[in-house]
Amino acid sequence: MLKLAIVGLIGALSTAGGAVIALNMQNAPPAETAAHAEASIERVSTELTAVPIVHGGKVTGYLVLKVSSSIDRNLTKNVGETLVPYLSDAAFRAAFDFAAGGVTEIKAKHVEDMSVEIARLANQRLGGDAVKSVNLEQFNLVPASQVRGNRFPPG
Repeated sequence: MLKLAIVGLIGALSTAGGAVIALNMQNAPPAETAAHAEASIERVSTELTAVPIVHGGKVTGYLVLKVSSSIDRNLTKNVGETLVPYLSDAAFRAAFDFAAGGVTEIKAKHVEDMSVEIARLANQRLGGDAVKSVNLEQFNLVPASQVRGNRFPPG
């Protein structure tokens, strides 16, 4: 009989304790929700940009790219209204440095490397970690022979 009373008391205390813990968890706002409520993520896209590939003193082709990025607006208060020039500059610099290596084809790894480099350069210019993600909407290599103004091969 005493065992039954002890088991009943333990069951009642466990239920009461679980109810108190559930109420405390329900009333306390999660830390992540507060951080996400403060974040103001803005989607920024650049225009289509062509970066020349110079090899041996001649333009051998162009890297054509269009970049979109998610930027935390709260971390860019001293920048002004438009973020496109910062992203465009970072994209051009990253592509020009990439092209300086004498690229002849684009591989899947290049897309990831370019995204990381553009984010790094943009964050460096914006100060902080404002650029959350960078997507290359378009990233193509166009040989100089396929550009409209160069229809006739050099001779």
